[in-house]
Amino acid sequence: MAPLEGSEVTLDTFIFVDVDGVLNCGVRDDRGAPILLMEENIEMARKLTRVNYTGVDSKCVETIQEVANRQIGHGEQEEVTYETLATEGRSFDLSEVLVSRLAKLIDAAGSRTQVILSSSWRQPRQRPRRMRLEERLSAHLKRVFQFDSTTPLDAEESCPADRLRVVGDYLGDICTARGPQAPPLRVLVLEDFFVNPLNGWKCGGAVIDSVAAAEQYLHSIAQPKSSQRLEVKLVHTYEEWLSPTGAHIQIGCGLLEQPCIEAFDFLTAPARAPQVGPRTASEIAMVAACFHLGKERFAEARKAPSWSQRVTDLLPMIRPSRHTMWKVVSL
Repeated sequence: MAPLEGSEVTLDTFIFVDVDGVLNCGVRDDRGAPILLMEENIEMARKLTRVNYTGVDSKCVETIQEVANRQIGHGEQEEVTYETLATEGRSFDLSEVLVSRLAKLIDAAGSRTQVILSSSWRQPRQRPRRMRLEERLSAHLKRVFQFDSTTPLDAEESCPADRLRVVGDYLGDICTARGPQAPPLRVLVLEDFFVNPLNGWKCGGAVIDSVAAAEQYLHSIAQPKSSQRLEVKLVHTYEEWLSPTGAHIQIGCGLLEQPCIEAFDFLTAPARAPQVGPRTASEIAMVAACFHLGKERFAEARKAPSWSQRVTDLLPMIRPSRHTMWKVVSL
């Protein structure tokens, strides 16, 4: 495995950030906008259940509890449920756990990174929420953070294909504007597509039925306009399942542990041809340790004569924390 920090050649990085369903959890509601998974909603649902509520919102009550109580998986601790990712009353609809993970990705991407807000939070009416998000990212990054830009404010977005098209067009414009001497470009897209699966909807004639298909669409739009190599990774923050009562649950699940580590690996890997075959268990452990420990502390561990064993020794020291989900309790 190539070294995790550093890079063989200079790279530019762009990170496209959706917010709802990425930095919070939204439960799809066929009656309208997704229902935010927040502590107040969870508590209200439980109170209504205790009094045997059977009103018009009974299905919603059942769904909220089903999501809150569900164990997450995807690399999280076994006992961790989606309730851990719920927003609090004064959080401006942000999960502190998920915001901290985005901050780690931004930090890992390095100084030649631009972060583009592609969410509806880019609209002027959402300015207070955007400012709150920038404030929380600044706190986690320990530096002043502001989004470098946004996708167009006047872009029409009413379905997942619209969002993918808008991101693709913006990425194409970026590649057109970059000169022939520009370095290779690495692009990370964090998106739930309005709590929708990648189930065969079409965008610009392309059938989007998988993460790979969405990545290929973006690549096909941007690469012809770029004189340098382009790497694209999509983290689709979407989950669905059937509840014990047979209800179809669909959520924008937020930036979960394992996809976040994979994004971290993508952002920190040296510029090279795409990896062939899956990573070994030891390589996965190294990437996970680097993500959890942070770049500086992980770099210290690598200086040891047997740094890979040192990483293995460090992993049991990582424990869940209420606000960051993970923390190192000793080193």
